[in-house]
Amino acid sequence: MTRRAVTALCLIPVVLASFAYGEGRGLVVLAFLVTLASWKELPQVLDGHPLPFPILGLGVWLAWIFLGRQADPAWVASALIVLSAVGMFAAWRGGSPLLLELGTLWVFAPLLALVSAHWTLTRSGFALDQPALILVLPIWAGDTAAMLVGRAWGRHKLSERISPSKTIEGAAANFVACVAVAIGLAGLLHVPIAAAATIGVLAGTLGQAGDLFESALKRRSGAKDSGNLLPGHGGLLDRIDALLASAAPSALVLVLSLSGTQR
Repeated sequence: MTRRAVTALCLIPVVLASFAYGEGRGLVVLAFLVTLASWKELPQVLDGHPLPFPILGLGVWLAWIFLGRQADPAWVASALIVLSAVGMFAAWRGGSPLLLELGTLWVFAPLLALVSAHWTLTRSGFALDQPALILVLPIWAGDTAAMLVGRAWGRHKLSERISPSKTIEGAAANFVACVAVAIGLAGLLHVPIAAAATIGVLAGTLGQAGDLFESALKRRSGAKDSGNLLPGHGGLLDRIDALLASAAPSALVLVLSLSGTQR
């Protein structure tokens, strides 16, 4: 518990600083490094299959760098939702080289959705408001609430076969915290209240589904954690699994709610 808290306290300032640095460039760099590190952990959760070179994943990032920043952000977010879903499906099926290559989109596409939303809104004059933080902070709040409530009052297993430590009580606390924090951030980050509430619901549902998805992959491959990079947390995939599932849909809601708005 102490190691987990210390690791989180070290990581949180780095993530927050990346949003503020260089009008979006800081988050681009951090997210790309996290994506590569998460890709390196994929064999641990994909039955130990050899690591494919992420041609598709890198291609998606390069396409965004050279073309996507000028495209309609809603269309970019929608495309990344599709790619994320394809990546999750392929990661689950696994086996063939093609499916393993497609499976790398599971980690390459969602974090790009976060980057793309932040970059778009920063370019539109939202640099001081930092509305894209609403894609991350509710996830953190939900994870923390689930852990604290689950340990203190968790009695009913959420999915014992997939993740024995998760409880229904913890899942409920996760959902409530995600929605409450997202709504609470609406005024501070200048996000419409309806959009903030929707993002909170997505974080509390898709986020937990993403967590269970990665847990199911690990259980199938016999792994406890995706890695050991983060003391108390395991690997990077263990830390961002909820974000991978919720980032792209939440980014679409965010850019649609703020489209056409200039600061």
